[in-house]
This record gives sequence, C-alpha cells and structure tokens, in this order.
Amino acid sequence: MNKSFSILTTAISILLLTAIGHGASVTLIGGDSARPGERIEIPVEISAATDIAGVNLRLDFDPSVFSSPAVSPGSLLASGCLLDSYAPPETPGRFNVAAYAPADALSLDAIPGIVFTIRLQVYPDAEPGNYDIAYAEPISVSPSLVLTSSGLSDRLGNSLDHDPNPGQVTVLPPGEIPGDLDSDGSVNDMDLFLFIENWYATPLPLATADIDGDTDCDHNDLLLFMNQWHD
Repeated sequence: MNKSFSILTTAISILLLTAIGHGASVTLIGGDSARPGERIEIPVEISAATDIAGVNLRLDFDPSVFSSPAVSPGSLLASGCLLDSYAPPETPGRFNVAAYAPADALSLDAIPGIVFTIRLQVYPDAEPGNYDIAYAEPISVSPSLVLTSSGLSDRLGNSLDHDPNPGQVTVLPPGEIPGDLDSDGSVNDMDLFLFIENWYATPLPLATADIDGDTDCDHNDLLLFMNQWHD
C-alpha cells in the first residue's frame, strides 16, 4: 500500500467514525458525481448493532436524468450471499434491491461497510445539478403487510430498528473535477488536508469543500472526494 493511499484510508476511517455512532444501525446511501453520458456509482453502506442476514431498500431516482439501474455486490457480502434487484416498469425511477444470507451462508458482519453499489446511467442531455437518491414511501399491501422503504433483519428474521439516510448525486458540467479544492488540476494529499479542515465546519472555511453543493461538508462530500482520489 503506498503512502498516499494509506493517508486517505486513515482519514476516511476517522471521518466516518465521527459521522456514524457506535452501536447505531443505519443504512447510508452514498454519493457520486459524473458528467452527462457517464455512469454514476452509488455505494450503499450499512452499520448494524448485530450481525444481519438481510438488507432491502426501495429507492427513487429522477428518471428524466438517470436510466438503466443496476447493482453489484460490496465488500460486506460474504460468499454465498444473494443479491437481487428489480426496476418495476410501471414505476419509472423506482429501484428495489435486496441482499440476504441463506441459512448455509455467513451473515453480514456488524461492522460499517459497503453492502452493494448501485449504478445509474446519466442521460447525455442531463442538466448539471444535485439529484436526490431517496427512499420510496412505504406501501400498504394489506392490513398485515407493508412494503417498507428499507429493512434490516437478523438471523432469526427479526426486523432491526435503523436510521435510513438518503443520498445525493451530482451531474457535473464538462471540465470540472470534484474534490480539487486547491484548483491544481488533481485530487491529492493537499486536497485531503483541506477537506479535513472543512469537515462539518460551520461556516465552511473553503466553499469548494462543499462538493455536492448542499452548503455543508459531510459524508456525501467525502464519498465524492474518494471517487476522484489520485493515489
């Protein structure tokens, strides 16, 4: 592992520990940025108070900006775990994803990590800006069955209380490099130091640390920064 990458991973660990409390169960939709015509990749992270056997999310995105949703497994999915997805044609912009461990597979460890990554294609004529990746509203199928926005379950099938955190992605104008805080044409150690100085600061000492344009420097900006890191 080179020195530059080691600095980045150490800083990420520190920043995420300040953003996600110990013992809390959360689902965290990340962020990414891309230009029109490119593909965006959105990491979905979980942090659970106990080992879990299942994760399911029902997500909404802007179908006028993004298309062709797909999903790939993350580092938390052990060998034998299953990953399934469905984009209902009658509901444009809806994407349902489920990951689970069958009885003969290992559970997902109770540590923060990426359970899967969602990929969306940006339309060539998409307008630059920030776009939410939101949880779909719950649907009542019957008095005894409700399709939730997100769910975590343990080995016994018990639902786990958790905090669902939505995400946001950015469609960039041509030529911009997100995370290049010192405007030297690359994202490197100096940009990382500047980013750390602005982490959850109010007001922001450096406006360019707000990579996703939502007026703060938080985990969504961190994920965008990581995607542009040059090691």
